[in-house]
Amino acid sequence: MNNKKIIFVDVDQTLYDNRKKILYPSTKRILEELSKREDIDLFLATGRTCATVSHLSEVWDCFKGFVMNNGQTVIVDNKIIYERPIPKETVDRLEEYANSNNISISYVGDYDSDANFITPMATKAFHNFQIYNVLDLNKQPFNNKYNVKQFWIFGDHEQIAKMQQHFPDMDLVLWPGTFGCDGLLKNASKVDGIKKVIELFNYKYENTYAIGDADNDIKMFQTVKTSICMGNGSLSAKQTATLVTDDISEDGFEKGLRKALDL
Repeated sequence: MNNKKIIFVDVDQTLYDNRKKILYPSTKRILEELSKREDIDLFLATGRTCATVSHLSEVWDCFKGFVMNNGQTVIVDNKIIYERPIPKETVDRLEEYANSNNISISYVGDYDSDANFITPMATKAFHNFQIYNVLDLNKQPFNNKYNVKQFWIFGDHEQIAKMQQHFPDMDLVLWPGTFGCDGLLKNASKVDGIKKVIELFNYKYENTYAIGDADNDIKMFQTVKTSICMGNGSLSAKQTATLVTDDISEDGFEKGLRKALDL
């Protein structure tokens, strides 16, 4: 049995303040400290892809592995050890619906992202999350160029609610704010990848930790023994977590981990 502690770390507004575009010194300090310990493993756990985390290059080497695409890809030692792509027929159906209803979407793979077309709403999201090099297909067919692990859907909440009715085989997980969501297979979440990591590396349940901020972290919180929600997190995430730390801008990341680990 593996006696190490494992900590799953969310990215946006947890590890990285994407509103201020900053990785706080306290965050770097605690990651570097924990990464040097032989009794702790750090795993990134994010909805982002491998192509959209270049802004984390300073701390990339602190992590043993990466749970990407909301749990639909797990990478260890630069190898994909688990993946769950969306069926091609589902990709085709969602593409047809989005184009017919004038909704901008991105097809998200591990290293590639295309958009059926790009709107000002999508451009704003790309800027906010520092996502670059998304190819604009201008409503030309995607043709399943690569395995799609999730969608980014740039509609308002009303559009997303209507889309959800047409796709009962998917979960459309809203982003904070007034627009946008992740499109995932039904019941897919970060937990898929997290459970695979725990199983493959034989971590004990009592040694599992997670830190995050949003509704898409709730299932992750429910899967581990100790969960930490950022002070800037959603109400639902706070209510689910074992403990709530300070805001990201008030060194909440470091404070939360030190409290949970009794450091």
